[in-house]
Amino acid sequence: MMRDWDLAIIGGRLLDEKGAPIREALVGAAARKDTAVARTNARGRFALSINTTGPVRVVARKSGYVFAIKRDVEPGTQDLEIVLPRAGGMTGRVVARPMPKRFRVIVTRIEPDRRVRATGCSVLRLPGGLFSVNRLSPGVYELAAESDGYAGEPFVIDLEPGEIIAGIELRLRRAR
Repeated sequence: MMRDWDLAIIGGRLLDEKGAPIREALVGAAARKDTAVARTNARGRFALSINTTGPVRVVARKSGYVFAIKRDVEPGTQDLEIVLPRAGGMTGRVVARPMPKRFRVIVTRIEPDRRVRATGCSVLRLPGGLFSVNRLSPGVYELAAESDGYAGEPFVIDLEPGEIIAGIELRLRRAR
């Protein structure tokens, strides 16, 4: 039974992929009827006070790192550990003759048992066929350009934490 308020404390720490604490990151929690937000301290520690009796969703973010979500965190958890890998990115250009007026850059994450559309990243298309993909977590990706009437040639890359790969060329050929 939920009373007017059932204050729960959720605590833990935020680490990068090497186990180093991440300071000054935003950490938030969302319950059915309440939310809470905190910043991590110099040791990457945080504490959230939230009005809930059931599980909550905890999110963490900091510029330059990949966004993280932990679902079904129990109220009273004091040892929640969230790892935010440094975000990586890729830049390049789409090459085609003639260059289509519109194109898309598709980013697919290749996992051991499946291929999934990359989420949480941003793809920016610029004039002249230039593109930029940001906020990618480390992993293996396939990039491909798409446009009506054209076929793209996929490009596979293994992205390390914090790595920015430049000079990628995605080729489009007229479909036959």
